[in-house]
Amino acid sequence: MSEEIRPNVKIIDAETLEVNLDYEITHYKMDENGNYSHCMLANWGGKELTNTQSWEIVKERIRDAKEKVMKNEVSPIAYFMEKCITDVSTLSKYVGIAKWRIKRHLKPAIFNKINTKVLQKYADFFQIDIEQLKNIESNKK
Repeated sequence: MSEEIRPNVKIIDAETLEVNLDYEITHYKMDENGNYSHCMLANWGGKELTNTQSWEIVKERIRDAKEKVMKNEVSPIAYFMEKCITDVSTLSKYVGIAKWRIKRHLKPAIFNKINTKVLQKYADFFQIDIEQLKNIESNKK
């Protein structure tokens, strides 16, 4: 199933992702001789705010995509792309579908005509089944 398309890759569900902000960052500083030394800092004041804002942007994009799917403005593929933090180019490479076709599949009228074999490629990439792909309401909130 998804192992064929994405071997050893676990999909990230950005909608429900909990981020641990307790990590160290790389810091370089110059010593008195003009040489750079490498050290790790655990407390950089801006990292928590920056990361929190970044993840809020990702979650907002997911909410917007879901809203557009519910209004029938885009297909569910757009929602799952946001949810998995991917884009048309990346999706194209993994599922073996041309970018122009994926862009067409983002249109609800075209999406509703996609055959099962192509839907399965998308479902495998997103690590869901076809029914979940067709009905985003069947997914966890």
